[in-house]
Amino acid sequence: MTFREKIEKLRKGASEAQSASKIIDKLKALKDSNSPDTSYRWIWELIQNAKDVVNSSSLVDIEIKFSEANKTIEFCHNGRLFTTENIVFLIEQVSSKERSLTAENKKKSTGKFGTGFLTTHLLSEKVQIHGYLHDDGEKPRSFQTLLDRTGQDKASIMRAISNSCDMLDNGTECDVDETQMNTKFIYELDEIGIRTAISGLKNLLVSIPYVFAFVQELNSITVNADNFQRIIKRGRKVSVELESAIVTHVHVSTTKNGETTIADRYVFML
Repeated sequence: MTFREKIEKLRKGASEAQSASKIIDKLKALKDSNSPDTSYRWIWELIQNAKDVVNSSSLVDIEIKFSEANKTIEFCHNGRLFTTENIVFLIEQVSSKERSLTAENKKKSTGKFGTGFLTTHLLSEKVQIHGYLHDDGEKPRSFQTLLDRTGQDKASIMRAISNSCDMLDNGTECDVDETQMNTKFIYELDEIGIRTAISGLKNLLVSIPYVFAFVQELNSITVNADNFQRIIKRGRKVSVELESAIVTHVHVSTTKNGETTIADRYVFML
């Protein structure tokens, strides 16, 4: 090993150890602060991340699948595909948004795709991610990886980070339809995770019209939960005489135990 190679190896080890320490510290802080008032934070983090990666339509569709019986929840969207940098930073919990942001991007980006994503571990310490990698000038490539944050020490977390990165090598090049739900986060839930999932979904469904009013990038959200489905779509533009007023129209379709009801909701803001 040359002197330069020795330095690079030590630098890499120090970086991985720093990432592992940050993950352990932040997860502990999350668990210590978790309560009924904060257990819904995961849903807003995932929505913010989806909102930040709108596709060529400048909008994004979201689908959430929750099964209490199977103890799983999936969060899917049809936003822009991951870049290799995105997924590596996510695995290591490093936020590219924190590293380099123009003033314009700071206004547009509300989520922290690296460190903010840790709040979703309130659902589960293990997250499967399915998606596609697309770097400039290259063809999209499928991938699946697992974020495993169950380790209790730096060495365990560092091994898990390395394993997550190794899994990225198993994908294949392919064509991608951007209208499809190409990005999926899948959480396996224990009893606490189930309660956390329900808390987040209830919080979301109550505030849906306001979510669409404040997050203009949302086109639709579909929530499937066992015998329940709610589809919320952005409706027609509503004109009002007040120049400073904005009216958001959402179309809500709810199916429960085979029966469907349809309603329109409006949010008026000055």
